[in-house]
Amino acid sequence: MKTEDLLQQYQELHNSLKKQKSVLLDEIQKIDKVLSANGGQLESGKCNMTLKEAITAITNKTPKTKKQILTELISLGYHFSTTTPINSINATLYLKDAFNNKNGYFSPLNSSNQDRELEPAESDTQCFA
Repeated sequence: MKTEDLLQQYQELHNSLKKQKSVLLDEIQKIDKVLSANGGQLESGKCNMTLKEAITAITNKTPKTKKQILTELISLGYHFSTTTPINSINATLYLKDAFNNKNGYFSPLNSSNQDRELEPAESDTQCFA
């Protein structure tokens, strides 16, 4: 093979790799933009809530289990940036002076519903898988 042919082949491969790199960098930028735009926040037009605020709103009227809270967060459109959202919920529920836990039902501390008697529903253990 001639040197000129090898140089041309090298140049074509080099250009092809540069194009591929550019496409991949564009994809990474799009992914980064989506991840940073949400960041575990509830975003719906007019509403931006932290996880603590969302859980407080969900449990304000009626105490709820962790599983019920997770289900309602997802139905509200809350997006988690983790593959184990129950861990984020646990961390929030056990913040000092934030939530009351009575028989596995959580409500905001000092809310009127915290003394309400509730029987535990189905187990939340499947959320920990």
